[in-house]
Amino acid sequence: MARHPAFQSVAQDEKVAEAVRALVGPDAEVCVNRHNMMVVKAPRVGRQIDWHQDGVNWGHARMVSFMVFLDDASVENGCLEIVPGAHKYGLFPTVQTSVGEGMNVQDPLQAALLRQAVPLCAQAGEGLFFHSCLPHFSKANGSDRYRRNLTFAYVAAADKTAAAGGMAPLESLPLTIERTVGINS
Repeated sequence: MARHPAFQSVAQDEKVAEAVRALVGPDAEVCVNRHNMMVVKAPRVGRQIDWHQDGVNWGHARMVSFMVFLDDASVENGCLEIVPGAHKYGLFPTVQTSVGEGMNVQDPLQAALLRQAVPLCAQAGEGLFFHSCLPHFSKANGSDRYRRNLTFAYVAAADKTAAAGGMAPLESLPLTIERTVGINS
């Protein structure tokens, strides 16, 4: 968000803020040290991101992410794949993967759950909210097209100090930008 005002504007957009408050609560804030990023899966280069839950690597299980697609996302260019409703199970035991701590695909219970995964294809300009306990994955980009997205995380102000496992405390900003109206506006 600090790299350009346009990114901050997306993260703190009034419509996004309304949806986030419905999911997180009225005291929702936008995190600056969790999922404040742009993902770039270049054509034929973008790597696979193994199955994981963001809450494990963040030390926090009660956050929501918002992913905004800058390009169309398809199975061919590595769209997000999820297990619908699996966030309700909380955080699973993990193993070391390409993204840090991730899902144990060898564990029979986790493997059975992951077989229920569905791809989330999206068009450029669409957005997706997902819980920090939702298992997700994306294949390598095998296409000739980019797959880029912005991703932001949100947390209730009351939950900010709940980072676990020696993780850095959550840092956040107010959800909406204070806008001032000038003479030339």
